[in-house]
Amino acid sequence: MSDHLENIPELAVSRLLRYHHILMGMSQGDVVSSSDLSEKTGYTAAQIRRDLTYFGQFGTPGRGYTVDSLRNAIADVLGINRESNVLIMGVGRVGAALLHYESFEKHRFHVVAAVDVDPEKVGLEMGRFKVRSVEDLSDIVTEGDIRMAILCVPPAQAQTAVEQLVRAGIRAILNLTAMPVDVPDDVSVRPVNLAVELEWLAMAQSRRGGSRGEKAVPETGFNEKKKGGD
Repeated sequence: MSDHLENIPELAVSRLLRYHHILMGMSQGDVVSSSDLSEKTGYTAAQIRRDLTYFGQFGTPGRGYTVDSLRNAIADVLGINRESNVLIMGVGRVGAALLHYESFEKHRFHVVAAVDVDPEKVGLEMGRFKVRSVEDLSDIVTEGDIRMAILCVPPAQAQTAVEQLVRAGIRAILNLTAMPVDVPDDVSVRPVNLAVELEWLAMAQSRRGGSRGEKAVPETGFNEKKKGGD
């Protein structure tokens, strides 16, 4: 993570990540303005311009920002401009689906291994991957220079699986199990609970009286946690 990130508030980091994601889907030579980003995010153009001041003087007044230069500048400041090898832990329906998720590559995340504890799954061919045993986890992490994992195991196995990942050298985990996990202070866990996200959307629609059309959600912050949770 970039040293500059320490000076950026967590809410601004969350917005910058969203800008970067949108810019990844735009043509490299295009020019984008704060008004353009406002339409796509729901944030005000003034808020976007304030967020971009963390880069110092950037862009051309009255003209906007070139997509590639703004995207690269955000990536540099957030420290997400490097390649990362990723391991999938658990190849049930969710894990198996993620093995075929092509957008990871676009964002410099390279899934390089799939691991499972079930002997009936070990050795199976899933796309370009052969599922390997959790018993080989340390060797897999070392050989693949892996520091990041996506946890897709059944909820009851979440804590055990996380401990195995940490012992193998993993220091960043995306937790899709919906179960909170305990990790050492030097390990970052990002919990993603799809049921909770759907409940949030149901609540938001209820409060809006079921109005149609896409609207930006309220700011929730960066939410990177040292310990996972719902």
